Parts: sequence; structure tokens; C-alpha cells
Amino acid sequence: MKKKALAAVGGLSCLVLPAWAQQEADPDRGATPVANLERVEVRARSAQGDELRKRSSVAKQVYGKEELERFGDSDLAAVARRLPGVRVQDGEVQLRGFGVGYSQILLNGEPAPVGFNLSQLSTEQVERIEVVKAATAEYGAQAMGGTLNIILKNPPLQLQRSFKLGVNSNGGHPYLTTSGTLGGSKGAWRFSVPVSVYQWALPVSTTTRVRRHAADGEWSVYTTQAEDVPKGYGFNTSPRVVYRIDDDQTLTFQGFFVVNSFRNAESSTSTLQEGSPPESVRDLFRQRGRFSTWKLGGQYDSRIDDNTQLELRLSTADGGPKTSTSFDGVDAAGTPSVDRRTSASNQGQVHLGSGRVRRLVGEAQTVTVGVELEYKRRRLERRTEFMDLDTGTWTDLLPSIEGRPYHVSVDRAAAFVQDEWELGKSTNVNLGLRTERIDTRASAPDGGTQGNRSQVVTPLIHLTQKLGQDNKDLLRLSVTRTFRSPNLDQLMARPTINTNYPTSGGNTEGAPDRIGNPALKPELAVGADLAYEHYLTGGGIVSIGGFHRRINDVVRNVIRQESVGWAAAPRWVSRPENLSRARASGLELEVKGRASDLLPAALAGSKALNLRGAFSRYWSEVLGVPGPGNRIEQQPAWSTTLGMDYRWSSWPLSTGLSWTATPTVSTRVNQLQMLRTIGTRSFDAFALWKVSDLQSWRLAVNNFFPQKTGSQIVMDNGDFSSTEFQRHRSLLLQLEMKL
Repeated sequence: MKKKALAAVGGLSCLVLPAWAQQEADPDRGATPVANLERVEVRARSAQGDELRKRSSVAKQVYGKEELERFGDSDLAAVARRLPGVRVQDGEVQLRGFGVGYSQILLNGEPAPVGFNLSQLSTEQVERIEVVKAATAEYGAQAMGGTLNIILKNPPLQLQRSFKLGVNSNGGHPYLTTSGTLGGSKGAWRFSVPVSVYQWALPVSTTTRVRRHAADGEWSVYTTQAEDVPKGYGFNTSPRVVYRIDDDQTLTFQGFFVVNSFRNAESSTSTLQEGSPPESVRDLFRQRGRFSTWKLGGQYDSRIDDNTQLELRLSTADGGPKTSTSFDGVDAAGTPSVDRRTSASNQGQVHLGSGRVRRLVGEAQTVTVGVELEYKRRRLERRTEFMDLDTGTWTDLLPSIEGRPYHVSVDRAAAFVQDEWELGKSTNVNLGLRTERIDTRASAPDGGTQGNRSQVVTPLIHLTQKLGQDNKDLLRLSVTRTFRSPNLDQLMARPTINTNYPTSGGNTEGAPDRIGNPALKPELAVGADLAYEHYLTGGGIVSIGGFHRRINDVVRNVIRQESVGWAAAPRWVSRPENLSRARASGLELEVKGRASDLLPAALAGSKALNLRGAFSRYWSEVLGVPGPGNRIEQQPAWSTTLGMDYRWSSWPLSTGLSWTATPTVSTRVNQLQMLRTIGTRSFDAFALWKVSDLQSWRLAVNNFFPQKTGSQIVMDNGDFSSTEFQRHRSLLLQLEMKL
């Protein structure tokens, strides 16, 4: 109780998702920039979109209001999946071909809340998205694949009220989304309260083909057809208050709250082709759950003198999912074969404090020095029970483990210095040095504890060279050292049993149990990025670049047979380990702008037509895994995005299209397993009718031509599992009003 009270008091005393990270941003960055150094503030007043990108000392892409509102998306995940070099799976972000966890997600320059993913944030709350390609000392070095920095809207100077109402349909399942914002100022106070209330439905048809052998070697081959209709509803808000103490001091208070309830009912039928049928051939799976998270924090800005700025931040966050599931099976004879239920709670806390001083040295150099302290805690409690069909009594799957809490903690202390200066009129240099100490500890209910300590020092160098007299061409070079820390689930030493094989006997390498590894060390990488950017006169850009990373202590799941405490016989177990070294490279091309600027010979008069396109090619090799296909996990061979928008002259109408694609790719996961991921294709379209400056209607279609996606797992012992998902077309009709 005392800890919760202290956390609440700390949060209410300084509520933050701070704005320090936007030193070259416009006034919509985080806190009101009363304490900004003069040179930075003057540059930033009117900077938007490509201008922010051009002025940055580090290579990044900036996407503002146009990209956020184009298709009327209700959440940020739908927007991000159309951005070049960005992939989104279940709300988790993957940048530049790297998998989940290789990129950091920031809100106004600070780590996102516990359990956060992009689907929880309404586009109504966001000012812009920045994709920073190389790590910086100030943003942090846990960004091997890059950084996605989400800039929330700042409170307006005048009263603003807006409202959106959308009617959606996905596979014939209608639902509503609504959002609105109230903001304004009074005296020294400014405030903004964006709110989003939404429903969702994601029906999907699934076909699974399985070939597996039992522990005694007998083969079983069967096909399962399933229908899922996951549904849910939720609420999120990110209220923000800015108080100007005087001309030199500002307090910024911010909260972030998400509540999301969901349920799913899946029915499936299995058909036997060969061998013995599975334990159940007709199944009913039900799941209910609730996800909630909140973050409270604040920032204090003070201009100490004309050349020095102080920033202090403090925040606290808590949240996570709670779920309950049940599984009922019927065998080939039509009698009940299995009845299983699971309840789980996976709650986490994060407390973060930091401070930094930024000083302008002369007219062309800025030095920033800062420290950060972060404390993460995760508590996992799960219980799986089976019913004895003869007696009707419930029995724990693992009597010594079920329902007992497991804990993991990560304590991080960091210090950094960053020096930015302009050498003449054409060269910008950004040097940084960051050191972090990370202590991890995992404990079990029996009192046993395992832990690990890592010290990471990361030098970073960024060079920007302007070419030509008009400064429309830039050459960027970055050399960085970055790392990837294990996530808390990977550190959790709690076993998860493959329930197809009871613990009274063994299992197979194709159906291993899983467990975390508290002794994991961070992956370390040395990398280089090189890019050329050409800015068009009428707005837009042509960019080509590439990157290379050399990674040590790559983490992979390794499958081994071993004696375990939860079974009478040896079991195959999959656990993450620091396996070996890896190499990863990529080439990236991006083009966007007016058709008249991009293709002047063919479309000189097409000023109402805007084109955009991007193509990325990726290569990688994990040296400790046998080839072929020993790529970094979740890395596609390539990705592409194409789009166009047209403003009609005869009507107040704008229309647009977007197409994204990735190929099918095979990846050698470990010494026993090959994963084949089916390529994706998505075609979206929209039409916007602007009735007046205060009212507009939008019609959007996502996944216009639905295609199957999925994956296949092939084991060296002959086990095989193939899953295909058939998603549906989604329709949206949205009304937007400014009141």
C-alpha cells in the first residue's frame, strides 16, 4: 500500500511524457519551449515534415498530419504499417527489417508505457511520427533497428474542439469508433484532453495442417479448420497540462491511460488423413481478458541563463493483461476428451527519472549532458488446470508451479554526453557517448534467484554534409554502437508446457516446452549508415541509403532434450540463449512528392497528383545457425510501399491509394527448425469529401483484395505445421467535425 501511495504521489507531482527530445521541433513538440536555447528555438518555429527531416543532425523520416489522417485510421498501428521500412504485427513495431525488440518505441522522447503497442493510441492524439534510423546518445542506444518516436499534440493557445465518429465493418461485423479533443488556454495554463472510445472486430478463418509423431514414434497427419471472431472495446486518453511559471520556467503534466476488454470464441474441426487422430477433433476455445495501463509523469524546464537549459523528468507506469481461457474438446467418437482452463496475470511497473543540461557554446555548438535511472518490475502468475472427465474434479497441470508468482526486475542507470556543432555553413557533426549499467534478476516462488549484470558503453558519430549552393542535397553518415536488451518475458524462468504431451511422459522436438533464461546478456552491435537525400523545390524528397550491422551475442531459442523438474521423463525444452554473431545489411530507396516535380517531362501539369514509393532490400546471416536461410528472425528479404493522392479541381474531393507488400521467406530458426513466412499484400483506398472547413466525410477501404497469410514450421525430424489465415476486407465511413 505504501509503495502504491508513493507511486501515485510521485506521478501527480510531475506527470510526463516529456518533450525534451524535440529540440528541433516546432511549438507542437512536448512542453512549451520557454527554456529552449535561442538558436534552436528560432530554427524550429515553422519547421514541419520534410523541413524537420532536412534540419535534423541525424537521418530520420518525419510523418505529420497528412499521413496520420489520410485513411481515417482510428489507431496508430494502421497508419504505421503503410510507412516505408515499418512493419507492424499485433501492434508491435519492426523497423528496417529487424524483428520485434530490435527497435525502441518512444512517446515524446521517453520510453512508452508498460505493455504499450501502437493499436492503443488514437491518431487524434498524435502530432507526428519520427522514424530515427540511427541511435543517438540522447534518445538511447537500444535501437539497433532504429527508433520510432511518437510526438503527442501540445495544448493549443486558443479553444479547440473536434469530434470524429466512424462506422466500421470487418467481414460483416459492424462496430463504432469515436474520438474527440478539447483544448485551450487560460492565463498561464494550457490544456488538451484527447479521448478515444472504440470497438473492434477481427474475424479470421484459419486452416492448419499438422504432421507430427508421438513420443513412441507413431505418425499423425490431420487438418484443422477454425473460425475466430475476436472482438473488443476500449478507451484511451492522454491529457496534457502546461503551466508557465514565468518566462524562464515551465511545468508540463501528462497522463496516459488505456483500458481494453476483449473476448474470442473459436470453433474448430480436425480431419484425420493418416495415423491416429488427435486427442480432440472438435474443439471450442473461449478467451476473455482485460488490458489496462497508465502512466503519469511530468517535466520541469528552466532556462538558467541565455545559453543554458535544465530539464528534469519523473514518471511512473503500471499495467498489463489479465486473461481467462477455456478449452473443450470432443474425440472422434463424440465423447468429451479434454477440458482445460487457464487464468493469467502479467503485470508490470516502470519508474523513470532523468535530468539533463543543454548548453549553447558560441553560435554553432550545443553540448548536452544527462543521466537516467529506470526500474522495471514484472509479476507473472498463471494457472492451468485439467478436468478429470471421470470424476469432474480439476487438477493443476504443474502442482508445484501453477498459481504461484514469478518475478523479474531490470534496473538501469545511464549517463550520456552529446555534442552537436556546425562546421561552417555546410557540415554538421553530432558526437555522443553513452554508458549504461543493466542489472537483471528473476525469482521463483521457491525463493531461488538468478541474475545478471551488464555494462554497455556506446560511442556514436553522425555527420551531415550539405552539397551544392542551394542546400537541397545532403549526404549523411553515421557510425554507432547499439544494443538490444532481453525483454522481461525472455528472462522469466517459468516453464510453459506443451499440453499435447502430458508431463507423465516425454514430448518431441517439434512440440517442446518453453522457459525463459535469467542469464541472458544484451546483444551488442557496431553499425554504419550512409544516405543521400535530395529535397524537391515543391516539397518532397528522393532518398537512397544503406546500413550494415555486426552483432555479437545474438539471442535465439535453442531446443534441447534435458531432465526437468516438472516431468518424470526427459523433455525437449526451448529456451533463449546468447548463441553467436550475426551480420545484417540493407538498401533503402524512398521517393515522394508532386508528380509534376518527380516526372516533369511526362506530368508537368499534374500539381494535384502526389506520388510516394519506397523499396527496401535486406540481407542477414546468423553465423551460429546452419544455412541456408540462417537469417535474423522476422526479417523479410524485401518490402515495398506505393501510394498516390489526387485532389479533384471540380469537387471538394481528395482520393488516394496505398499498396504494401513483403515476400515469402524461409528462416532457419535453430539447429532443428525451419520457419517459412508467407508474404503479405495489402491494398487500401480512401475518398475524402470536405463539406466545409468545419465538416468532412471520409470513406476508406482497407485490405481491398484479401489474401491469405500465415507460416509453416518444418522440423528436421519430419514434423510439420502449416497455418494459413484468411482476413477480411474492412470498410470505414467517418464524419469529422470541428466545433
